[in-house]
Amino acid sequence: MEHTLDHWMYDEQKHCGVDYSNKKLAEHYDQQHQQFRNYELTLRSR
Repeated sequence: MEHTLDHWMYDEQKHCGVDYSNKKLAEHYDQQHQQFRNYELTLRSR
């Protein structure tokens, strides 16, 4: 009887994490991260 470990193999074709090509998800991400600091002000002050 042959045992395979296919279920242990990493599927490199499967996307992991958040799909930021989705415009709504990307906008939500940007809104959340704008609360960390004012990026535009930081860049202008350099």
